[in-house]
Amino acid sequence: FIITSNFHIQDQVEALQNGADVYCPFQSNAEENIISALALLYQQSQLLKRSHGNKNTLSGILAIGNIFVMERNYRVFVCGKEIHLTPIEFKILALLMKNRKQLFTYDMLLREAWGEEYEGSSHNLVWHQIKKLKKKLRTSQDEPEYIVNIHNVGYRFYP
Repeated sequence: FIITSNFHIQDQVEALQNGADVYCPFQSNAEENIISALALLYQQSQLLKRSHGNKNTLSGILAIGNIFVMERNYRVFVCGKEIHLTPIEFKILALLMKNRKQLFTYDMLLREAWGEEYEGSSHNLVWHQIKKLKKKLRTSQDEPEYIVNIHNVGYRFYP
């Protein structure tokens, strides 16, 4: 993993040829550099977990694609930039990321994010929150949509 302020393509190629896994431009904010490094460490631990059955030692950290979540601090970063989520948006995102590819019905999301007293409420409540969340997670048209709608059923997180 290389963090540098020198961002010439020749330097990137040379670093990658010499064994670097990732070459990242130096961010102006030191915290963004730390987040990038933690995201890569998390991704590496996930690969080890899948290949060797090891437990994830970075609990409370979720990283998929360009989305990085620190559950304990209620912080979310997309492409290295912090975004602000409402408590409901944060609960939905963490739930979907922890259980990626699992389908969550509208009622399941209502129960998990809002509480059992909301179960059976209007699906529009979920739809509206997911719409806002998707907009915050998608910083450009080039970014993938991670939250997928299963028509008339619910949602899943699909990297």
